[in-house]
Amino acid sequence: MLTPDVILNWFLEIETQLPLMVGFDKWQKISEEVHRLIGQLQTENDHTERLRLSARLVGLLVTYPETRSQLQVLVDTHTGNEFASQIADDLFVQLSLFKDQLEISTGALETSIGVALNMIRFVSAVGDEQARLITLSASSVKDTKSIKLENFSIDWSELADLAASLITTLYGKAVHPIVVCAGILLIVRSLLRMITVEISMTEASVLWGLIHSRDSKGYAKEYSIVVHTNSERARFGQSPLEDTHIIEVLHRLKLLKTVDFEDGQMRLWRVTEKCQVS
Repeated sequence: MLTPDVILNWFLEIETQLPLMVGFDKWQKISEEVHRLIGQLQTENDHTERLRLSARLVGLLVTYPETRSQLQVLVDTHTGNEFASQIADDLFVQLSLFKDQLEISTGALETSIGVALNMIRFVSAVGDEQARLITLSASSVKDTKSIKLENFSIDWSELADLAASLITTLYGKAVHPIVVCAGILLIVRSLLRMITVEISMTEASVLWGLIHSRDSKGYAKEYSIVVHTNSERARFGQSPLEDTHIIEVLHRLKLLKTVDFEDGQMRLWRVTEKCQVS
């Protein structure tokens, strides 16, 4: 929902551009009323009256193509903001169990959640540009593209950097790769509305094991995934998993569209980068 404050801030942001967007002749006819409504909205305290004033402001400009387009961007962006905020809150609650199991600090948990959010990108409605979920709260609407939440991709580069070394920090802050993997899986599960697919330490550690065992072309052999999964679980104080259990988990992750495989003499697994909500 667009609140009066969101609408007011948007008008103040584009106020100097309105004559060009509306057309100078048309702007002369409505400018006095627009400025009057903005002034009232800035000083009015009654919530009901502020809703009426903001609705009147929107109504004045929604008939003009350029401002209507900008209003749609505002709606899309605000929807993305609320979506991102809700997901971040949900992740903190759901991943608190991981925090206790892995004995990590609240700071490391929060940083790991931030990394997971930063890895999700949504395809712009304009061209092939993308926006990260975590940056949908950008303060300047004019620089924000309209986002289609049904198309998204996953940028695995930061996890790949962690897998290539024993470093467990990003941007100078502690981060836990298994928590990041769990965060990615929970976000994707939410986007795909596949709430029945279980996400636990097991699924997260297998995904991390796959990432850790990829070759230069991005593929991982099943036996290598098994070895790296259990090696990493041991590093973080978790008991090993049976080979067959790990393979079963890989197939569950395939349902979440986060991994896929290529059949051949030896099955090769890889992480997926582009997803579409069906």
